[in-house]
Amino acid sequence: MKAKKLLATLGMAAMFMCLPQQVSANNSLELKNVNGTIVLYENGKTATDKSGFVEVDGITVFVSNGTVLNVNGLFQDPKNVSDWYYLAEGRVQTQHTGLVLYDGAWFYVENGKLDTTTAGFVPYDGSLFYVGLGRIMTEVSGLAQDPNGSDWY
Repeated sequence: MKAKKLLATLGMAAMFMCLPQQVSANNSLELKNVNGTIVLYENGKTATDKSGFVEVDGITVFVSNGTVLNVNGLFQDPKNVSDWYYLAEGRVQTQHTGLVLYDGAWFYVENGKLDTTTAGFVPYDGSLFYVGLGRIMTEVSGLAQDPNGSDWY
């Protein structure tokens, strides 16, 4: 069911890039481990007014009322429903590019963000998979030419 919701958001005509909440030079944000929970602090106080994707020292985390949520997998940006990010323990995995499984379907992520612009064959676990609109195109069967080259598969 979640994959259907994700696929529905991919059909939106306008795709806007959602930037994490930016920290001004006057604000000091930091993450602290408080009894096993990662908490966001701003100017020495718990930042309970912060929710959504927040960047702290070059790391983007997903925060709800000042607490980093321990979520894994693809996660939709509540402020921009067309954007999905690949998270591990609430942290955007910017080093990850490749296929990820979400609710029974496979999606293509580049630098930690769902990529709906890549079309063609992508490698995964020793095989090639045809990707378009951010997902493996399971409805494609038969012979297909790589749109990024002259090879046929």
